[in-house]
Amino acid sequence: MIKLNWFLLLFLLISCKSNIKLEISQKEIIENQMIAKTGKELENEKQLILSGFGGSSLKGYEHLAISFDYFNPLTIKKARKLILFTANRFLNNLNSNDVLKTLQTNQYEIQNIKIMIFCYMADKSSARPPNLGSIWLIKNKIYYNLREEDLKTIHKETYEEALKIVENEKSSKEIESPSE
Repeated sequence: MIKLNWFLLLFLLISCKSNIKLEISQKEIIENQMIAKTGKELENEKQLILSGFGGSSLKGYEHLAISFDYFNPLTIKKARKLILFTANRFLNNLNSNDVLKTLQTNQYEIQNIKIMIFCYMADKSSARPPNLGSIWLIKNKIYYNLREEDLKTIHKETYEEALKIVENEKSSKEIESPSE
């Protein structure tokens, strides 16, 4: 019986030659180039290692997704700055590309991207509490997660809330130590 199943499976695979062609649009090619560019820049500047990418062009669910590995312990405060920097760099690279501007009717916005950063220790072991295990930016929300038995979200905020927090920290730092 097992031989018959394998034979049928092999027969189906051989006889069902597909005429489906994978067509990648010029827009998708350039988006992938911008993902690669962003990955290289973030590796050089922030030691983020591009570990995956994807997205959806399905109407109403359009988004681009990138994921990174990061080999340093992170607190929420540091993670917030890192995810904001990453998102802004990615959006800037997408929106400043002249060819994409002609192919895209609207600019890419924060709700059009997903970013996941998976955290590890410098020795490549999994980050454990109190350090974050991952940070996600999904649908304009940032999730800060601990890696325990499972991932556990310990804090979430909108992109705009995170921006305000970082701006307030900068303002208070400038007040504390004014430049001469």
